[in-house]
Amino acid sequence: MESFDIINTIENLNEAQRVINQTINLGTESLKSLQAQGETLGTIEDTLDSNKNILNKSMGVLKSMEWFGWVGLSGTVFARSSLLTASKQKNTNTPTITIANVPEKENIPTKLPEPDCHKLFSPIASSNVIINQQDKNLEIISNGLEQLHLISTTMQSHLVSNQETMERINDKTEQVNGITLATIIKSARIFGSYEKNQSIPLGYFQFVDVVTGKFLAVENDFLTLTKNSCLSTQFACETTQSKLIGISNMLTLKYIGTSLLGSIKVAGEYWGRMEDCFMDLSGQPTGILVVGRNWGSGAWIKNTTGYTGYLTDSTTGINDKNSMLVVKACKLTNGKSN
Repeated sequence: MESFDIINTIENLNEAQRVINQTINLGTESLKSLQAQGETLGTIEDTLDSNKNILNKSMGVLKSMEWFGWVGLSGTVFARSSLLTASKQKNTNTPTITIANVPEKENIPTKLPEPDCHKLFSPIASSNVIINQQDKNLEIISNGLEQLHLISTTMQSHLVSNQETMERINDKTEQVNGITLATIIKSARIFGSYEKNQSIPLGYFQFVDVVTGKFLAVENDFLTLTKNSCLSTQFACETTQSKLIGISNMLTLKYIGTSLLGSIKVAGEYWGRMEDCFMDLSGQPTGILVVGRNWGSGAWIKNTTGYTGYLTDSTTGINDKNSMLVVKACKLTNGKSN
């Protein structure tokens, strides 16, 4: 009976060693995956930094061209090539993020050995040999558990590091998207302003606030939100090859833009530089960017009304989307919204 209990004990120890071996292997593979993920995230972050630098240089060139009024074929080619380079730029000098290998305790085998129960309980096996083998098994299991602890703490460190990198990537992606949009708009204003007499009609739209479900409308030459669909909630949109958009109200026949005092108004008698807008008309949630705000750098119309009851304010710039008015553009067909 005692021999049977000892055999069960040894077999349980063997099973524990097999489970630890499997767990160590899984933990090691997971660490390799986390290391590869960290290296990929580092490459993405470095590429974003590189693109941001290129876009900033392109924006500086465009601002100097706009300031001095120099517009020519060479400038056009340079601006377009700069934007193309920014979108296709690949980081060729990306530093590798080195993640420490899993610490290993000296003299700990990768795979824990499994004792032979039949040899242990052969007629010549003594009780001292059995006890010594049990002690050895317990020591190996204890060392394996220490290794698992080291693996788990290292994995936690990698997870925290990768999460922090992802958060930085999100922030930098938002910045790069904003600078890219600003560069495209600046280039469009410099090289495409002469095309406005060749504008292309895009159709008639209603803009629905995604938060309240109300329609964007015009009242007293100001933007407001209303529950009722009427002529003042309908807008005609036109564009040019530069992709800037002119948005005029169907009731007042005036364009959305910015006034000399800086407030958002629907008072433009014609589509000029102060009436340049940019938005997504595909039906996806979008803001309305008034390019004339911030001395031509652009800003998004805000959803706050203040004491006036009208939407007259904008964000501080393209990268600032706090309290931005988010609408869905619904194209009108035969007087009905799609």
